[in-house]
Amino acid sequence: MYRPWLSYLLLFLISFSIYSPVFCQQADTVKEAAVQTDTSSFLQLPGVGAWERVIAKSTNLNYKGKPAALYARSHKTDHTYLFFYLFAGIFLLLGILKSVFSKYFDTLFRVFFNTSLRQSQLTDQLVQNKLASLLFNLFFVISAGIYLYLIILYPHWQESENPWYPILLFILLLAFIYLVKFLALKFIGWATHTSAETNIYIFVVFLINKIAGVSLLAFSVIICFADTEIAQVTGIVSLILVGLLFLVRYVRAYSLLKQRLHLNLLHFLAYVLSLELLPVLLVYKTIVYYLSINL
Repeated sequence: MYRPWLSYLLLFLISFSIYSPVFCQQADTVKEAAVQTDTSSFLQLPGVGAWERVIAKSTNLNYKGKPAALYARSHKTDHTYLFFYLFAGIFLLLGILKSVFSKYFDTLFRVFFNTSLRQSQLTDQLVQNKLASLLFNLFFVISAGIYLYLIILYPHWQESENPWYPILLFILLLAFIYLVKFLALKFIGWATHTSAETNIYIFVVFLINKIAGVSLLAFSVIICFADTEIAQVTGIVSLILVGLLFLVRYVRAYSLLKQRLHLNLLHFLAYVLSLELLPVLLVYKTIVYYLSINL
């Protein structure tokens, strides 16, 4: 049976297959033209991607501006507030020691300003109080260690990133020096049967140290927080005071020991220079060299 609609469908398919390339070509040319039209609206930047072209077209960004370099300064740590708490803790320690051992503290200064230790019964009171003597010696080591750090590294102590290691080094070094001196004098007194005389010298040495520990604390506070001019003057005055305290130590020790041991002044000066000043100068030189390398 003849079906005419099949013939019409076959003719339609043949005609569509013939004219479809033409339609596709026309669609491609229109799309290509549209793309060319869109790209012409952007800035003509060779070798720039689509995202960069969008940024270049934006009015909120200075895309074509000259680049500016921002120089960052190195951060300098200010340890002043840390030293404030450090000195507050040391003054608190001094206040506790003075409150607990008030009689010892008052007697300490009375003996220091007493010209004759041989006729004073206050000396025996200081010698018998071993605990107070030990604690005030530790206070001297802490106070003198901080003072040495400030006076040796001045004015560069604020530039140190971590000042606690040098301060601890000075404190431990002072403790080691005076411990070795104490043991050496005790051994010399035992070996030469002059224990009474060496005990007198040890008493004079640590008496001056206790007075210096209290005095240097005030100078350390001024050097740390005052202006440069005031700090420099304070440092010079403190060095003069330290020199006077050392002079008082040796004068008192010589006056007490010259009759007991029949000491010659030349021999005593040789002892002071060889066993007192020379080791201190060598230790000072070593510390300065070490800190100049590591700080």
